[in-house]
Amino acid sequence: MATDATLSNIKNCPECKTKNVPKPSVDPWFESKYRRSAELVADFADEHLFTGRVGAWIHETGSTAPATVIDVDDEWQVEVHINTAGFLTHMWCGWWCVRLCCECICGDMHHRFPKGDPCCWLVPIDPCCGCRDFTITVPAYAMQESVCGDPCKCWLIITHITPCKIKEGDDKDPRNYRPGAIAGSVELPNLTFYSAAESPAEEEE
Repeated sequence: MATDATLSNIKNCPECKTKNVPKPSVDPWFESKYRRSAELVADFADEHLFTGRVGAWIHETGSTAPATVIDVDDEWQVEVHINTAGFLTHMWCGWWCVRLCCECICGDMHHRFPKGDPCCWLVPIDPCCGCRDFTITVPAYAMQESVCGDPCKCWLIITHITPCKIKEGDDKDPRNYRPGAIAGSVELPNLTFYSAAESPAEEEE
């Protein structure tokens, strides 16, 4: 049974085709009350050079309704939207290093996706359009049932990775590349995980 999350459906925003991508500050994607977002922080404070925002929302697979209470035997997804603008957006390349971290507020349950190596998913940066969408899928039973309904907190974390290799080793390992000067994190809504049925391990006993 899979216990690690996966990242898929990487694509440019639809507006990229018409070259009419809104600036991050007026992007309607971020306006929904069910979506959480945060500014991308760069090591240069000039919006003419760079400005950006990242947002995300959670739903159970197969549903379009936002979810905050999830059965542990259900697969769930995080929809992610990144929008960057400014002069530098069309001059850089590399990847967004993406990971999802979840922990129980009152307990010791914590998870980091992806698990093990590599330490993050790499989403290619398109210098022709700074707007990207993708989906993180968390499989059933990757999370445990919340004790007494204790909420869990999840963060979406992204950082810029340049294509400049600074260490020998696997070309797909982000730790072998020079990090960029841009990062951001989105605090997602509190999640509660419950179990409406016995786990596979319990059913085998």
